[in-house]
Amino acid sequence: TPTAAQAGGVASGNPAYYSWDYGNIHFLSLDSYGTVSSNKMYDTTGAQTLWIKNDLANTNKRWKVAYWHHPPYTMGSHNSDTEGDLVAIHTRFIRILERMGVDLILCGHSHLYERSKLMTGHYGNEASFNAGTHNLSTQSGLYNGTANSCAYLKDSLTKKKGVVYVVSGSAGQLGGTQGSYPHNAMHYSNATNGGSLVLDFNANRMDAKWVCADGQIRDRFTMFKDVNIVKTFTVTPTQTTNISASWPGSYVWSNAATTNSISVTTSVSTVFWVKDPYNCVADTFKFVVNGLPPSSNFGYTGPYCAGVPISFNDNSINAPTAWSWSVNPSAGVSINTASSQNPSITFNNSGTYTVSMQATNAFGPGTPISKTLTIHPNPSVSSVSNPSTGVVCFGSSVTLTGSGAATYTWTGGISNGVAFTPSVSTVYTVTGTDANSCKNSSTRNITVNPNPTLTVNSPTICSGNSITLSANGASTYSWSTGATTNSISVSPVSSANYTVSGTSLGCTDTKTTSVTVNTTPTVSVNSATICSGNSVNLNASGATSYSWNTGATTSGIAVSPTITTTYSVTGSTGSCNDTKTGMVTVNPNPVLSASTSNTLICAGQTVTLTASGASTYSWSTGGTNSSIVISPTTSTTYSVSGLDLNNCSGSTAFTQSVSTCTSLKTFTTNENINVFPNPNNGLFNVEINVIGEFNLEVINLVGQLVYHSKLSSGINKVELKTKSGVYYYNVTENGKTIHQGKLVIE
Repeated sequence: TPTAAQAGGVASGNPAYYSWDYGNIHFLSLDSYGTVSSNKMYDTTGAQTLWIKNDLANTNKRWKVAYWHHPPYTMGSHNSDTEGDLVAIHTRFIRILERMGVDLILCGHSHLYERSKLMTGHYGNEASFNAGTHNLSTQSGLYNGTANSCAYLKDSLTKKKGVVYVVSGSAGQLGGTQGSYPHNAMHYSNATNGGSLVLDFNANRMDAKWVCADGQIRDRFTMFKDVNIVKTFTVTPTQTTNISASWPGSYVWSNAATTNSISVTTSVSTVFWVKDPYNCVADTFKFVVNGLPPSSNFGYTGPYCAGVPISFNDNSINAPTAWSWSVNPSAGVSINTASSQNPSITFNNSGTYTVSMQATNAFGPGTPISKTLTIHPNPSVSSVSNPSTGVVCFGSSVTLTGSGAATYTWTGGISNGVAFTPSVSTVYTVTGTDANSCKNSSTRNITVNPNPTLTVNSPTICSGNSITLSANGASTYSWSTGATTNSISVSPVSSANYTVSGTSLGCTDTKTTSVTVNTTPTVSVNSATICSGNSVNLNASGATSYSWNTGATTSGIAVSPTITTTYSVTGSTGSCNDTKTGMVTVNPNPVLSASTSNTLICAGQTVTLTASGASTYSWSTGGTNSSIVISPTTSTTYSVSGLDLNNCSGSTAFTQSVSTCTSLKTFTTNENINVFPNPNNGLFNVEINVIGEFNLEVINLVGQLVYHSKLSSGINKVELKTKSGVYYYNVTENGKTIHQGKLVIE
């Protein structure tokens, strides 16, 4: 790898990119993959690009050929409008190579063959390519005598710009193509044949041939440098001068010679020319014989159209040194320099003009020459679109048709009167050319509106419910129900489909959605009435699963509320629910009480027990009335239960106290002494209705004295602080009992 300039050029110091010379050709092998200090080939301040500028500035070779992997233009298996490296190469990098005189750029990457004309100045995407602006030649470069097949021409001194771009990536295998294939900038593209590009350099001629695997040459082009020369020789009448064509190839001389060189001896000033058989290149040799004024003559090249500059070329002999050009009539005529040898003249109006020129040298002015020239009007080109508004929806086709000329060329690669499908809004220009090769243009603005993308929900509901269907993504809407809002409420009784069309900017999208209707269950549940403290079963039916407000998930539950309570149950079948309530009414149980007619009796005495709080009663003795009469011999507990009007029950128990009454067989009584109340809670009165001094004794049933006090006539208040029970009392006077009795403390 000649990284140190071993084969010519400037040392790169990097094996990834370098240059080398072969004969009069300077090759640059570049690296579009790698980076140097994070800079890629197309980073214009990176090491590789700085080396390229230095290398090209220091080569003196006639031909300059650059090659690397990623192409600046392709619509084959890769897309130069979307792939980052390819976009960067044609937007930022190739202008450097064009500016510095590179003639041919070879790339691969896309597995096909693509070749441009000689072009310059196109650094944008495919749609921005304009053949009239970017192609430096209208010729194909085939150089085979067919129409418009002349070779490409470059001038090392004044016309350095212009590159032919070739993607030769089909030698190994073929790949696919992009939707916009072929690329607008490519004159010839082939994605179906595999082949290799062969280059042949001979002096100032380069021939390129694309040789396919079957041996056929399916594309070729030729480029000449520094041809179409004009030389002037000042000679004597007897002097012999050898003149040669400026290119290698085939020749036709003005004297019918067919060799590369001829020898000329002339006694009069004259002009010799040589051209190729295809009238593509020609050299002019002027011989001026000393001592003669010029023989004025000129030529010009068309087309001859109003407003189009025409180049006039001096063909005078005898070495003219000054020229004078004029046009009659002169109105609307512009001569860039009337005293130049080869001026450019613009005729702004159509008509017939006389162009005159007189050449002069040191021996005097030559005879003036005049030639008549007819300038043709430019065609009046108009264009129409179908639809006439020029507004279409994405994916729809449009037809552009030009009129007023003979042939038409549209930008964007479309054909006149042929429908196509634009993807973006674009201004299209048609150039119409008439039979005189005069041109005019017209533009049509095509607006591509995006199609709306509708979205609409597809819900599931339960029978008997409604649901809102909402469409989004458009400006206006039309439903199969007739509604025109973006949202509608529907209540289908069974699963149903609904269609909505949405429109934005005249473009429509249609969607169909479905509403799935599931059956709603019908749930039933019982209610009940119970007495406080009891339980009851609540049973739900009509669904497949249940959820109670108690947290239970069975169809039936047992509840024991203390107060009247409402229970709710939600029954589910699938995703549909129904909720019902059942009430349990809780009646209170009756509160029974029992009382005795005498809280303490002596064994064998009779007492009445009375119950209250219910409607009916049942005693432990078997009695069924509210009161029973008993005669217990010992203290006995009696129970009673009762039912109220709601058939709720209650119960209570009562213990009847019984004393054997064995400590006092008989009582001494005195009608003037009264003890009340009796029974009492320990506070009672002793009333004495006689005069005297008295004593009070209280004795329990086992004969113990528990209280003693003095009494006087009248009412004496006594507080006996002792346990409840039955006691005996004695009232004495002068040590003699005058009154006895039984005292009950409750």
